[in-house]
Order: sequence, then structure tokens, then C-alpha cells
Amino acid sequence: MRGANTNALLWLLFVGLGTVTQLGFKLASKPLEHLDFGLQWMKVASTTPAFAIAVASYLVTFALWIIILQRTPLSKAFLLTALVYVAVTLGSTLWLGETVSGRELAGITLVITGVALLGVNAGKS
Repeated sequence: MRGANTNALLWLLFVGLGTVTQLGFKLASKPLEHLDFGLQWMKVASTTPAFAIAVASYLVTFALWIIILQRTPLSKAFLLTALVYVAVTLGSTLWLGETVSGRELAGITLVITGVALLGVNAGKS
């Protein structure tokens, strides 16, 4: 059971940090809206706290992904990454004030249902 708890913690961290990464990049993009891509853009981006947080989160998420792949078949692990899409959508709604349409909510429901079905079938394969 200890292995299952460790795997659950790894996934929780992966989804959480993957969400922080995407929300951080979104926040970091705000001061760049008026700039064309180039040296000034890179300077502003690299000095934005949200950008630093997003990059650090991205690096840790990458390390977690490698650990997860050591324990989980890629075919299942990759499907479970869809939970990040759900968390980012919810996070962008709660913290960035973005709106979610009914169609997007239906998609979130389908993703959660699919992941739940994977979880039910995980012990059978």
C-alpha cells in the first residue's frame, strides 16, 4: 500500500505543479502584451516573478514526470496528464477570473470520468 500512497502523492504533486506552471506562465505573459518578441521581451519575461515560479515549477514537474514514468506505463501515465487540463481550467477560473463555458464543463466531466475509469481498471491490467 505504501507504493500506492507514494504514487498518489507523485500524481498530486505533478498535477499541482503543472497547474502552477501554466497559471504562472499566464500571469507572466501580462507584462509582455505590448512587446514584440526579442531581447526586451526576454528581459522583461525573465525578471517577472511569475515567470521564475513557472520555470521552477516546470523543472520540478519534469523531474516528477520522469519518476512517474519509471513506475507507470506511458500509455496510462500520459492519459492521466489530462488532470492538469482540468486543474488549469479550474485554476484559471478561480484565480484569474476567466470564464468556463458549458461545453468546457462537459469536457472536464468527460476527462474526470475517463481518468476514473482508468483508475478502476488499473488493478486489472
